[in-house]
Amino acid sequence: MASGIAVCLLITKCREALPPPDVILSGDPQYLKQLVLPIRQFLNRSLKLDLHEGKIKLRKLNQGIDYLGYVIRSHHRVLRTKTKNRILKRAARGEIDDHSLCSYLGILRHCRGWGISKKLLMLQLRA
Repeated sequence: MASGIAVCLLITKCREALPPPDVILSGDPQYLKQLVLPIRQFLNRSLKLDLHEGKIKLRKLNQGIDYLGYVIRSHHRVLRTKTKNRILKRAARGEIDDHSLCSYLGILRHCRGWGISKKLLMLQLRA
């Protein structure tokens, strides 16, 4: 299944709530592309929801699904590189207070973030 293809469909109605992505897995990209129109019609007709065109993504399953600052893979989660770089840059500039540090360490507990936690704590000790 690691060579399969996943498509993420995000349904957008209101901007206040961020729903989790709906994921459809298949080994056939053409089949996934054919599903978009019936799903769009169902959502519009039955639920009065729109399918955001820019948020439909065909990706290989081994690339993972990018969601809320993490890349979710089949057996684990990793912190998105951009999120990691932002945290470490703020730490290097000494812009992290105790409250933010606890928040960042909490985020890192939910993924494979031990190495990043270690770097973050080392940068905080120097500041």
